[in-house]
Amino acid sequence: MHTADVSFSFRRFAFWAEGVRRAFELGLCLLPALLIAYVHYFQDPALRFEDHVFHQVAIGVATLEGAFISYVAWRCYLRSGEAMLKWVTLGFAGFTIVYSLHGFFTPMARHNLWLFILYGPASRVVMSACLLAGLLRFNRAPDAPAQRADVGSWLRWLGLFLAINVAVGVVAYSPLAGAPWLRMSMEIGSILLYGVALGVHAGRGLRSPLMRYGALAFVWFAFSSLSFLLAKPWNHQWWLAHALFAVGFGVLGYGILRVFGAARSFEHAFSVEELTEDLAQTNARLREALDRLEQVNRGQGEQMHALERSRTQFEHFFHLSPDGIVVVDDKGLVLKANSRAEAIFGYGTGELDGLSVEKLIPESLRAHHVRARSLHQHSPQMRPMAEDRTQSCLRRDGEVFSATISLSSLVYEGRQCTVTFVRDLTRLMQRHEDQRREDQASIRQGHILEQLSAQLPFVVFQFRRGANGRYDFPYMSPKVSELLGCEAEALRDNINLWFSRVEPAEMAALITSIERSAAERTPWTARWQARRSGADASFECTLSCSAPVAQPDGSLVWTGYMRRAHERSDDKVPAAADAPSA
Repeated sequence: MHTADVSFSFRRFAFWAEGVRRAFELGLCLLPALLIAYVHYFQDPALRFEDHVFHQVAIGVATLEGAFISYVAWRCYLRSGEAMLKWVTLGFAGFTIVYSLHGFFTPMARHNLWLFILYGPASRVVMSACLLAGLLRFNRAPDAPAQRADVGSWLRWLGLFLAINVAVGVVAYSPLAGAPWLRMSMEIGSILLYGVALGVHAGRGLRSPLMRYGALAFVWFAFSSLSFLLAKPWNHQWWLAHALFAVGFGVLGYGILRVFGAARSFEHAFSVEELTEDLAQTNARLREALDRLEQVNRGQGEQMHALERSRTQFEHFFHLSPDGIVVVDDKGLVLKANSRAEAIFGYGTGELDGLSVEKLIPESLRAHHVRARSLHQHSPQMRPMAEDRTQSCLRRDGEVFSATISLSSLVYEGRQCTVTFVRDLTRLMQRHEDQRREDQASIRQGHILEQLSAQLPFVVFQFRRGANGRYDFPYMSPKVSELLGCEAEALRDNINLWFSRVEPAEMAALITSIERSAAERTPWTARWQARRSGADASFECTLSCSAPVAQPDGSLVWTGYMRRAHERSDDKVPAAADAPSA
């Protein structure tokens, strides 16, 4: 069977599978309406089940659940700073504070029914308003850490919720308490707020599984308020309304707990949610590698601590210094010099030891140097040897060169000594000049690469998987703007722009192909459905890369290209070995 036939068959199967999934979701959304209609038309509204103890236990469970979920959402907010999580926290906290009195005043149902009833719709209005406010702030910039931990702000919200409790209690003892419009306005208001939230959800195309939990909860919350409008206290419709709200409450709470367990972030949890099963083994291997890395780091830390106190290790670092180091005693004799100092002055290993330091200075400056050295011995301190920080020095072959020299003091082998740090300016300036030429050559090569890649019919790129598992594009040719509708610089700065152009159903397979190539060190090829920015129709893309190349920092880099897939049935994805190298 040709590749095109297999692809068409799979797309047809995926189409029907998506249709069945949507049918299930529609059924879940319509189920509350069927239950409400059944109870309304086939149950006697006069039938009552009045059990105060059962009602108080149920409200107590809902209150504890709301308090726990609000705490979880608050912890997620402190970690990520997302404004949406702040409002989710306020929604659950406000509902818990107001709704708790609905259970507390259950015994008052026979004395003042409205004191018992009105806290229910008031808590639902508070929750719907906060959840809508959170949805409107989805994907906003994270709040600053100081704003997240502002205790005063949280206390003000707590005060507002307590004020709502007091206001409901006052209204319950007023002539307005029994007015039908009062309770109806709160229930209808909740329905309208959830309707707006569903419109925002659909309009912004929030298609991740966790956001679908929220949309399903909004539908059940709205039908719960409708059921309360049709109910009378303690009849079957009234209990059904409680059950519908409890289901919606549980669905939304489950989604928040999944966020906490997966990513602590609503905005980034979608990728974890969709890829958890496919990448479970890879994540386990990564965790093992991280554990080993932490063990290695701890071992290295202990070794470094021992090195700092060991003379043997001091010698090691002494000779690794990029500057020349010369230790001179009070008579001006060199006690010790590192290999860098020997190279600067042109001496062999150990040949500086015992030499008078004045031998390293031009003869015309030696008398002045003897006086300066004597002065430093009487008042030792860290300072440059000359005011302009430069000094003429003498190599073994007689060459005079300029160097920066700094002085300090230490006790070496029981004697007060002067430590001289020498940096060869002549060779340093030469290295800077060589580096400048190399930088200019690199810039010219970069311009040539940009010009060449702009003329190719496909997008040339480099893809990197960091040692911590994060992805990015070190290089992306400008041709990507024609393929995906986003600039190369934006893609290099934000990998999520690329993922946003991939159909969500294709995301798991694409990420799995990356991780498989990384684990097996084999060429990476992939084919997926892509979507340009602002376009409704999707198109098929392919990419082909060489095998990943390990970098010194532990990352892996792939080099390859991506393009639209050909429409001919005999088209094949090019072999990774044919991918151009950047």
